[in-house]
Amino acid sequence: MRWIADYRFLSDMSLVEGTKELVLKHPQSTYEVTLRVIDDTPGELAAMAAFVVFEAENADEAKMRGRDVAREFLAHLSFVTEAIIKPQGVHRLFEWGESTTDRKGFIFNYFKDTHAPTRVISQSHIASIENIMEMTSSDLVVSAMKWFSDGLKVEDQERQFQDFWSVLELLAPLHRGNLESTIKCPQCRSDLYCNQCKKAPRIRASASEGVKFLVQQMVTNEPDQFFRTINRVRNLLFHTVPINKIEEELDINFEALTEQMARVSRLAITNSIRPIPPSSANVQLEMIEVGGVVHKTLVHKVAIAIASGENTIDLLPDAKTELSSTDRDSGKQGKNVGIHRK
Repeated sequence: MRWIADYRFLSDMSLVEGTKELVLKHPQSTYEVTLRVIDDTPGELAAMAAFVVFEAENADEAKMRGRDVAREFLAHLSFVTEAIIKPQGVHRLFEWGESTTDRKGFIFNYFKDTHAPTRVISQSHIASIENIMEMTSSDLVVSAMKWFSDGLKVEDQERQFQDFWSVLELLAPLHRGNLESTIKCPQCRSDLYCNQCKKAPRIRASASEGVKFLVQQMVTNEPDQFFRTINRVRNLLFHTVPINKIEEELDINFEALTEQMARVSRLAITNSIRPIPPSSANVQLEMIEVGGVVHKTLVHKVAIAIASGENTIDLLPDAKTELSSTDRDSGKQGKNVGIHRK
């Protein structure tokens, strides 16, 4: 089934003056993108829309597919232009087949966290920072804190996971010391053996082996299984496998795993802070632990149907229009509100 997704984003670059839209057609005909400006008032980031036309079996798959296709296009756009791009998510999603009698679709309205800010930072936390600064001698710990901070603020869950992995990878050398491993056979993964030296050659442990060693120190409940899972997830993300496919293959909840990564990486940073001199070890730190680090957005999802017509973007209902939804089974009107990833 053919779909069109209206994916919104902010950018420090806009279309050439007088240009209404730009159209990209994928060389393999897998999707098309129409790029338009929503608002490019001087002094502000331009509000842009990428209208992506693609194939998907159902609405749930279409929302994920539209998001992934739009992000693929925007990655190319940012590479070619060096534009700063801040994704905002899918705002409209409609069936786009030529023979559709009534175009069924959805409008998504996103809401920010109304509970922020939380007034909790006190002088005791500033004192804790001073103590940490006094005790921390390694630049690796400071770099790890920066990666952890990036992981807290980024809204992309793939990026969050990678940032927390980077924390563990950075800190591993502080804990593993001169950790070594044997050279493995590329086929069976058994240790290779030198008949002349009568021993298995050893080399410095790889970055992932260092992370495994660190996880074994920080995780008490099945650390080896936890490492195998996060290592596999990292490799799948590196090969651009989408989150929903990773969850299916490994039978995991990606959000819950990212939360665990945040907890383990923060514990690793805490345990990497070494007192200087050792006699100052009796130092107390007051720290805050939030309920969850994965960013969620409240989404108002409105299901609607519009009359069939030509496949023209201008005929789509405006994303800001307040519309009642129609339940496909009962015909009753209602609205769906849920928590979704952008």
